[in-house]
Amino acid sequence: MIIFSMIDSKLIRLQRDEDRNPKTKRRYLGKRAADKLQKHIQNEHNIEQRFFLLLVYENLFMYIQKVFEDGEDFKNQPAVINRNFIDHGMLMRSVNRKDCMQLFLLLYNLIEFLDIIDD
Repeated sequence: MIIFSMIDSKLIRLQRDEDRNPKTKRRYLGKRAADKLQKHIQNEHNIEQRFFLLLVYENLFMYIQKVFEDGEDFKNQPAVINRNFIDHGMLMRSVNRKDCMQLFLLLYNLIEFLDIIDD
């Protein structure tokens, strides 16, 4: 849960004022926050001309979308660890070492990617 919150924190803090929900003026969380960041990166960085960066970008955001995916009322257990199932205590299987390593790698890769595009 801590790693999920660290990833979510990065996604939330990187939002701009124009990204806020027009009704509530609050920043988005999880998948919607990732969508906002992904949109800004696509619009502001010529990512298609940097092939390696494009591959990292696609891989990173596909996985972020997957781990923050909607639980759909927790009906079907996810094959990949999911923040909503973990945070709400609805994951029926045990979290294993592979799940933890994937989350640490996701956090590391997100931080590295953001450092690269800030240059």
